Amino acid sequence: MAADVLNGSHHSADVRMHLRLNGHVLPIAQLGLDFLVLETPFDHPPADAEIDMSIDGHESRWPVYLTNGLAASQRKSKIQCASEATGPRH
Repeated sequence: MAADVLNGSHHSADVRMHLRLNGHVLPIAQLGLDFLVLETPFDHPPADAEIDMSIDGHESRWPVYLTNGLAASQRKSKIQCASEATGPRH
């Protein structure tokens, strides 16, 4: 890696992340194992959603559950992979 930096041949991946929620596609600013941060947070109750991620054109999608919903006043929102969720979800 150090040689790549010295000779100027480094790569910066094109990463795009979105939350698909009730027909809306919302840009994600940050994504962790159990949380996300939307670029523009807003209020929404707990719900099923889907994360859509593209890294250099290679797309992945997976279902998540917004455990506590979304809040405009709180940037970080807890998520849970849908396969890990237990109990009633609606």
